[in-house]
Amino acid sequence: LQPDEVLAVAFEYTLGGRSYQVGEFSSDIKETGQSLFVKLFKNTANSPDAACWDLMMKNVYSLNAYSVQKEKFQLNITYQSDKTGVYLRYIPEGKIAKTPL
Repeated sequence: LQPDEVLAVAFEYTLGGRSYQVGEFSSDIKETGQSLFVKLFKNTANSPDAACWDLMMKNVYSLNAYSVQKEKFQLNITYQSDKTGVYLRYIPEGKIAKTPL
């Protein structure tokens, strides 16, 4: 997406035999003048200071741990090379080639 474009979605999923809906589908509203509520993935101002920050979907990953101390926490991000299958601490191509992740 371009910096001046946004991406928002509505979706439905099933978990444990129950269906859940996030956002509204166009078929959920009766009048075309009504607002359609969706979940925002990308805004034009991607900052925690943005008014819509709390409304945005963000990636959340389980650490499968407890009592994690932020002072001692270290996150290593790696990229698996398509050519060699080796995990790298950088992306080997494009504008950010060799820049540490």
